[in-house]
Amino acid sequence: MKKIKILVCVILVLSAAFVLARYGGKNKPKETWLEKAALNEEFNLDKLYEEAKKEGKVVLYSMSSRTNDVKKTFEEQYPGVIVDLYDMRISEIIEKVEREHSAGLYNADVVFIKDPDGTVYNEFVEKGILHNYVPSDIGIKIDQQFKNPFAPYFEARSIYYNTEVYKEAPISNWWDLTTPEWKGRIMISDPMANTEDMGLFLTMVKHSDEMAVAYKEKFGQDIKLNGTENAGYEFIKRLVKNDLILTN
Repeated sequence: MKKIKILVCVILVLSAAFVLARYGGKNKPKETWLEKAALNEEFNLDKLYEEAKKEGKVVLYSMSSRTNDVKKTFEEQYPGVIVDLYDMRISEIIEKVEREHSAGLYNADVVFIKDPDGTVYNEFVEKGILHNYVPSDIGIKIDQQFKNPFAPYFEARSIYYNTEVYKEAPISNWWDLTTPEWKGRIMISDPMANTEDMGLFLTMVKHSDEMAVAYKEKFGQDIKLNGTENAGYEFIKRLVKNDLILTN
């Protein structure tokens, strides 16, 4: 089946390299572990490299499919430092970091992960478990508002359709998916297990005013909420009631 993208919803992706804060007590002030990890100093790549060679490796938890390329390039550029790589899903990384920290284990040096629903920032960065890291060569090119948490790019979420059935795009508005025509015909990864799709719905909630405008464009009248807070939640409710199919 040939697939073509027909609709894009742009969402902000909080994708970042987080440095693990290696300290055990919850009550220690943030400045203590910043100083211990030398994160309160002016960044010095040469000094960091020398310290890394003493340990011999850097442990990376990553959700990126390009991680093996990163490992190869890094080890070529920085001889004497091996990348110990763990390639996992976002949910697996979150669970692993949380479990290890609770057990007093601090295995990861760097965590590279997307954070579309804010879990990583609120549960790990704000609590001092992870430290938000912005590479200096990239940071100078990014607006301050996208540095904490680090958001280096935007990501598009797309809808696909079967071109063997439809010669032209069958929908032009998100609200089309809530109509009887599409009942039981929409599939999406379970947002409870996929933070990226959860991020899509969170974006709709955050930009509920735009969802309300889209509703009026579709149906020719202002939206009437049915037990929901805004048009974003109302869309989710109606989509689910339209026999939405969730996949693993």
